[in-house]
Amino acid sequence: RVEVPGDERALFVKSSSATIRVPEIGVEITPGAFSQGEITTVEGIILGLIDVLKLACESPSDPCTSKIQYLQGVLEGKNHLTIVVEDPTGVSRILSSKAEVKKIKLKEEKQLLGE
Repeated sequence: RVEVPGDERALFVKSSSATIRVPEIGVEITPGAFSQGEITTVEGIILGLIDVLKLACESPSDPCTSKIQYLQGVLEGKNHLTIVVEDPTGVSRILSSKAEVKKIKLKEEKQLLGE
């Protein structure tokens, strides 16, 4: 969770098979056929989401505009954010003492892998 300034600086290691969810704004990023792993920060993920949402917004009244504003508020320390990472390979990590790691069940793992 991003709750206080500085939380966004946590390192984020994402495998090519990871799905990322941001419940506060209803966003899910699923891996595609050409998805690649990356090492970034939580801030990098937030900025990437803002960039994609800006491309999707067609007008100021578009619902994605409020999502952009919420994410900008997170970067300014005004809003909180939860990042959920589901990775069937178990490689992805948010390197923070606040990060919770939960093992997924075999059935869930097969669903994530599309089996």
